[in-house]
Amino acid sequence: MSGNIKRINRELKFKGSILEFYQDTMEINGDHTAVWDFIHHKGAAAVVPVLEDGRILMVRQYRNALERETLEIPAGALDGAGGRPSMLFLRSAGGGGRAGDCLCDAGAGRGNGIP
Repeated sequence: MSGNIKRINRELKFKGSILEFYQDTMEINGDHTAVWDFIHHKGAAAVVPVLEDGRILMVRQYRNALERETLEIPAGALDGAGGRPSMLFLRSAGGGGRAGDCLCDAGAGRGNGIP
């Protein structure tokens, strides 16, 4: 699609804790309109922790849409103040191949572990 496209109206249809759903009215080439859906996500960040031997550490998390747990890279929502991750959940490899859980503060470069 080419030409001039301009949003002339945006109507909030649903506001959740993470997502907002909008219906946009778009003017196309100045001669007709179309209705488009727009989803705004408040933001998130992820890390890919890689061990010295090349293994990637992951977290097990339940996902409602799948109705089961999945293995994922650690991720979290962005805080409202500075748009940075508020907390990251990391799983570190411990002795005997068992994993130990660690919450790590990702704010302001402090890097302090939280038991």
